[in-house]
Amino acid sequence: MLPTLQIGPLALPVSGLVILVGFWIALSMCERRAVQQGISSNNYYNLVLLSLGTGVIGARLIYVIQYPSAFQASPISLLSINPSLFDPIGGVVIGLLAGIAYGQRKHIPLWSILDILTLGLAVMGIAIGLSHLASGVAFGKPTQLPWGIALWGENRHPSQVYETILAGLILAMVLVLEKREPAWPAGVIFWIFIGMTAASHLFLGAYRGDSIIILGEFRQDQLLAWVILAISLIGMYKRMDSSTRQETPV
Repeated sequence: MLPTLQIGPLALPVSGLVILVGFWIALSMCERRAVQQGISSNNYYNLVLLSLGTGVIGARLIYVIQYPSAFQASPISLLSINPSLFDPIGGVVIGLLAGIAYGQRKHIPLWSILDILTLGLAVMGIAIGLSHLASGVAFGKPTQLPWGIALWGENRHPSQVYETILAGLILAMVLVLEKREPAWPAGVIFWIFIGMTAASHLFLGAYRGDSIIILGEFRQDQLLAWVILAISLIGMYKRMDSSTRQETPV
């Protein structure tokens, strides 16, 4: 683990730096895709920054609602950039809703922009995995396997490494899907990405040591992943079906 990077008198949080670098790479890659699709750079950046801002605020607020005791002793920690104090799924949902609202106002094709942003989301998946590895959060269950890592007083599954590898495979798959000819109907790549991400969390949930157990035996993150996977399959089917109906002669 490498929680901080000491540069002279400065102690910089490595997890935050990794997220910033990942975001910069994702932003640059998506901008090129947006321009190729005829979306102006101004509208693209406005949409992304609005989604990011509302997503970050929403992720913190939802975390506060779930775990208010984490901030009672030190309310100033509400302003902390510690990634473990955010609810990522809630933040993504709120950010997407804000982006969709802005896109509709500016007449930006919804499914096209979601496909463009999918590449950036895939890049951010790797950055989040590396951020977890640096900070030691999202840690694994105790294990005696030879590739276990010493963390928080026990030998544990390197779940952060699993997460990063799976995110890399998902990114590779997204790049392959984008080059498919003829192209997928708009929105299909986005739903495929959502489905693959949900499936990866089903796998990761079996090795995480910080999962919340509900109803006595079910892991909350895996139950949520099942729901998201089902939604992604329905969304994928509807986008494919919609494209088929449009191409069918009357």
